[in-house]
Amino acid sequence: IAMIMMMMMMTGERKESATIRAEREVKAERVKDKTGEGGESDEKEKKDGGGKDGDEGFKGKGKGSRRGSALANEGRPACGNPAGIVQRKDGMDQKGAKRAGCLRTDSAKEQSSSSGPSSLRYFDAENPAIKREILTMITQYLEETGYTSSAIVIQDEANMDSGKRRDLVVLIKRIQLRIQSGDWIEVEKLYSELEKLGSKLRLRSTLGRFRYEIYKQQFLEHIHRQEFSKAFLFLKKKLKPLQSLSLNVSEFHDLCYLLTCSQVNEAESFRNWDGINPSRERLAEKFENFIQVNQLVYHGKVSGEVPQGRLVQLLQQAVGYQVSCSNHVLGNARPMTLVKDYVCFGPPTRAHRVYKGHTQDVKSVVFVGADGKRLASGSADKLVRIWDTNSGLCERVLRGHTSKIWCVTSDRKGSRVLSGGGNGDVIIWHMENKESTVTHRFNQRAVYCLDVNRFSPQYVSGGYDTVVRVVDLAGSKVVNVLKEHSALVSSVSFNQTGSMIVSGSRDCSIKFWDTISGKCTRTIDANLGEISSVVIDDDGMHVLSSSKDNCLRLWDVRKGRCLQKFTGFQNTWKHFIRCCFGPDQMVISGSEDGCIYMWDRNSGKMIKKVSAHRDIIYSVTWNSSAALLASCSHDAIVKTWACGMGGNDNE
Repeated sequence: IAMIMMMMMMTGERKESATIRAEREVKAERVKDKTGEGGESDEKEKKDGGGKDGDEGFKGKGKGSRRGSALANEGRPACGNPAGIVQRKDGMDQKGAKRAGCLRTDSAKEQSSSSGPSSLRYFDAENPAIKREILTMITQYLEETGYTSSAIVIQDEANMDSGKRRDLVVLIKRIQLRIQSGDWIEVEKLYSELEKLGSKLRLRSTLGRFRYEIYKQQFLEHIHRQEFSKAFLFLKKKLKPLQSLSLNVSEFHDLCYLLTCSQVNEAESFRNWDGINPSRERLAEKFENFIQVNQLVYHGKVSGEVPQGRLVQLLQQAVGYQVSCSNHVLGNARPMTLVKDYVCFGPPTRAHRVYKGHTQDVKSVVFVGADGKRLASGSADKLVRIWDTNSGLCERVLRGHTSKIWCVTSDRKGSRVLSGGGNGDVIIWHMENKESTVTHRFNQRAVYCLDVNRFSPQYVSGGYDTVVRVVDLAGSKVVNVLKEHSALVSSVSFNQTGSMIVSGSRDCSIKFWDTISGKCTRTIDANLGEISSVVIDDDGMHVLSSSKDNCLRLWDVRKGRCLQKFTGFQNTWKHFIRCCFGPDQMVISGSEDGCIYMWDRNSGKMIKKVSAHRDIIYSVTWNSSAALLASCSHDAIVKTWACGMGGNDNE
């Protein structure tokens, strides 16, 4: 529905008032009188298909429709073989695309751009005929999904001549609503319009039958209210001429008999009469059935009629094309959204950059900001280093900690980097002002984990003192203290909106906290090992945890239920092994054996095992904007990994 609203705004279709329409017609008449051509240039432009773009794209509605259909049918990934449309004009098939590495090349971007010259050759979004077809498919989808009133509004605003069948459906819908409200005068007017339209459509003799049903309902209501004089006149003038349309002979006799009765139920044909409103509802339902039945009473289809489910079919084809052209290796792609193009990066196994400079083990690494252009790493050498991911060079060295650094994090804009030390200090480093730093000493012991709220100036910390603290960055004060863990807190994570915090602890539990109230809303402690990492996915519906029983687990946030387990890596010692969500429905983790492990999120199957470092890998983190995976290790080295072939990897 959100996409439909966007498409409506893009088409620019709006309802014109009578005044504006009249002014436009007057101006057109003046131009016609001056030129004497009668709009010859406009007619010529229409014949040319809307100018040069029309010549390249769709010359007239009929040809445009056929060409659009032919293009859509080149490959039908949603209806058959997705691989059927992998062949590209540059001669590169799907395997070639995989060998080339990342999918998002310049040529691919050009083809995906709706404003690019190559796409305009096939599809001109400014073509009036195409705009009209888009609106027709939108209204069809709304009607198919039950949003009939919304479809009517769009038709009215866009001044659409949607065809005789659509007019029929709209009229019946309006009559149905009037019947339910008992507005019989309006029903009579609308039904007269329906009969005129029905004669053009060559409908069967159903319309007369429904007029009889409508009159019968009104007569029974008069009897129910004991308005016998009105009932007698109604029977004589309205029902008597339609007597032949009665379901059976006895029914009309019972209608006459009701003039001598005090209740409708006294007549045999109306024993089941249960009042005015229920009977109106039943009559309205008959009209609903009338809509369905009369889909078949058409003698042939309307010219240019849109096939049923056409909008959904086009979307399925578009998604199928994106999947088939991607560097997909899992074989079970399930795009989760239509708002963004489907991009499969493939496993990030190709060595990209090596960042050397730390002299001791690197405990934590994070991308600075959402663009992925810089990295921040924190080490036991008490230094935070800022790296350029493009060149691999160290931009800044941040000094200020007096003990080993356990964790680093960054806000989404990349304007601040936060680091937590073994003495309880949390230092806020301002990236724009190199001289500006703020030190918080709210923690009594070592700070092992930090995370920044994306939508408000807050961060959350956890550490050796078993307490989770929510701190206001602007005021440099603690706004919430969350005390329910019985052992050190190893990992904390905000959800996307900042309304929930998830924490993991060595007490073998995962806790969910309400950010505002500070209350623990759920605890998971179902036979888990010591928790070393928790992270929430972007939609806020799933949590990934790593525990010291050599297992990652994927949790349903709403139900607190384990959805999937991932095994094969090593996480048994005192170290904090961090995990993350990766590209294309993958989950990724470091390991004590120096390898990076990657699993399919849906099946739990291991996809890749990459020999990445010479020692324990403490942390991995993925950035979708840069399409890079970062890892840090006990060997004092930070590395980034790109998507595509290469690297020392094992299936």
